[in-house]
Amino acid sequence: MSTVPAGQYRIEQVQVLNWGGYAGLQVMQAGRTSTAILGPSGRGKSTLLDAMASVIMPNPQEFNQAARDDKGRKRERTVYSYARGLTVNHQDDNGRSATPSYLRPPGGPGFISGAAITWSTGTGKRLTALRLAWVGTDVTDNAAIGNSTVYGFVHDAFDLARLDGLKSARAGATPLSEASMRHLIGPARGDLVDQRQSRMHAAMRRTLQMGSTEESQRLALQLLRRAQASKGIFSINDLFKEFVLTEPRALERWDVTLAHYQEAARLYDEFELAKTKTETLKELPGVAEQYRSAGQDAIGMRALAQPSASGAARLEIWIAPACLEAATSANCLLSYQIPVPYSRFPRTLSAAYHRSMSEASPRYTRTPSP
Repeated sequence: MSTVPAGQYRIEQVQVLNWGGYAGLQVMQAGRTSTAILGPSGRGKSTLLDAMASVIMPNPQEFNQAARDDKGRKRERTVYSYARGLTVNHQDDNGRSATPSYLRPPGGPGFISGAAITWSTGTGKRLTALRLAWVGTDVTDNAAIGNSTVYGFVHDAFDLARLDGLKSARAGATPLSEASMRHLIGPARGDLVDQRQSRMHAAMRRTLQMGSTEESQRLALQLLRRAQASKGIFSINDLFKEFVLTEPRALERWDVTLAHYQEAARLYDEFELAKTKTETLKELPGVAEQYRSAGQDAIGMRALAQPSASGAARLEIWIAPACLEAATSANCLLSYQIPVPYSRFPRTLSAAYHRSMSEASPRYTRTPSP
């Protein structure tokens, strides 16, 4: 008894058309519960999965991840190599160059290559997504394939055999276009054919309910791509690392975070330097004020010693403290020429002068020796 919900879309059919080793149209029916693809190496298992991936996965494609040589990756595959049916590269005698061999080589008739996947529910609803490319006779690279590729989404089953005899809408144009395929689809029910993969993928994700947001839809497709590309998952840890866990977004911006941290560290160092300078120079305003005051005092003192208009200095002092002491002890006459108030003298000299001038008779009778 099936446990799959009846309303859930499951793959019902896969069609491949001129893809890799599959010539013409090949159809694989899938069971609703599960399907196993078995076969020896080189029989086309990865080719079939890559055909499905070309429809579901966003560009650029990464084909044959599981089957390629992991070390040398000598068999890198593209939509072009699958469309032409690359079989082997023939090496020259020196082994320096290789000539590719194709099942559908350039120069032959043009043809359509691609794949289609049909999903169905248990209630009979069907959806088909397809990717098709016109391979003209002169197409020789992957870029040319991309220019002639169309994507489609149909709200029903779609048989690629209906493309037989498809003709271009105008002379010189590719047979695959919205105009040439309009009669094969139902635009009124939301079917579309477009050269933009994004439109088909948006319709597919929305209808199949691949996540509730665009981001979750993108992650779902990434999970499918990683599962298809898997090789050698041997433990539950590897399973979770490869398929379940995603890289934290913080790691995606580690370089920006590191730059911000380095800037913060630089600003912190500048702050600490400014703080040290401030502490060192905080006494400087007081010292500067003392220096300014001392300078003003020095200027005033120098002015007192300068000659006046009469030729005499405003202040003449003979070695004031020592002279006063000598004059006092020798009872000699001390002469002063003081054109300024004695209140400007040093305290000891002013007091001695005042005392000597107040006496009735001079105490000093002779001039002191120098």
